[in-house]
Amino acid sequence: MLLLLASFSARAGDQFFAVISQDVEVSAAWYSSLLQLEQVNRFHDEENGQYDIRMLKGEGFLLEIMQLADAVERPEGYVRGLFKVGFFVDDLDAFMAALPDTYEPLRQMEDAANRVRFVQYRDPDGNYVQVFQRLD
Repeated sequence: MLLLLASFSARAGDQFFAVISQDVEVSAAWYSSLLQLEQVNRFHDEENGQYDIRMLKGEGFLLEIMQLADAVERPEGYVRGLFKVGFFVDDLDAFMAALPDTYEPLRQMEDAANRVRFVQYRDPDGNYVQVFQRLD
């Protein structure tokens, strides 16, 4: 798995994204396992309970996962903001093989026009997460 992390880190460079989650604990565990990230900070509104934020970090990568008390559910089929994110690895098969069985891919595809192959997952809140390998 360390080779996969090194491969992912070298391709990703300095990256950041944030996810609003219904359950910050579940999402933090899911992304930590998928991308081999570790929690480096937590911001929690203990007084009013309005937010709980986890900062997860890997080499050259920072992910913010937040749970907001006032978040509303999005209407069926309605997407607002970021709903899909993707990462490149050097060896997609090795990346997938190293994941726990709980990461069931939605689909695997090869896109000859863009010279990539990829696998697609959904995070605990239904967002799409794609992992790509370049076809050389």
